[in-house]
Amino acid sequence: MITDILTAIDDIMYYPILIIIMAVADITMGLMTMINLPCCFILFGTARKALSDYEKQKKAGKDPAFRAKDIGMEADKLSFWK
Repeated sequence: MITDILTAIDDIMYYPILIIIMAVADITMGLMTMINLPCCFILFGTARKALSDYEKQKKAGKDPAFRAKDIGMEADKLSFWK
């Protein structure tokens, strides 16, 4: 099984265009990661507040519902989640 996979990989590497395609795919995935990580850090605070609000509603025995004002988001600046 492993031998078959390694043989298939060796066969692929004989085609230079596939090596180029794989390199481009690796580069674009890296760029996408560099864009997504800062966005995740920026949104972390809001996500943490939303989770805390959800857990508070669950402990209170309510059916959790998201409302932007409950986590400090200004509803008049949003087009949704009011």
